[in-house]
Amino acid sequence: MSMFWEYSLYMLAVVFGTVLVNLVFRLKPLRKIRLLISSILPVSLIFILWDVLAVYGGHWSFNMGHMLGIVVINQPLEEVVFFFAVPFYYITIWELSKKFFGGKK
Repeated sequence: MSMFWEYSLYMLAVVFGTVLVNLVFRLKPLRKIRLLISSILPVSLIFILWDVLAVYGGHWSFNMGHMLGIVVINQPLEEVVFFFAVPFYYITIWELSKKFFGGKK
């Protein structure tokens, strides 16, 4: 059984959880926001474009019954957030591992 806002809750958990970890452990990504944005934005835009073209080309689609219904171009809002939230999460994991397991400081 699936809820229509399930994907939204997942994205919300990823974003807020990642921000919380950054704040608690005082990691670099939130302290260097311009660097964070400049590292995520180009890659996210490429993948969003790829997703847009794939939907237009009929290669895949989204079940809007499981989304909030907010659409950006032809992408559900949750999908757009995904392409920014997941790289932020992985950068945070990288910084957290450097903090606890060594690396450049």
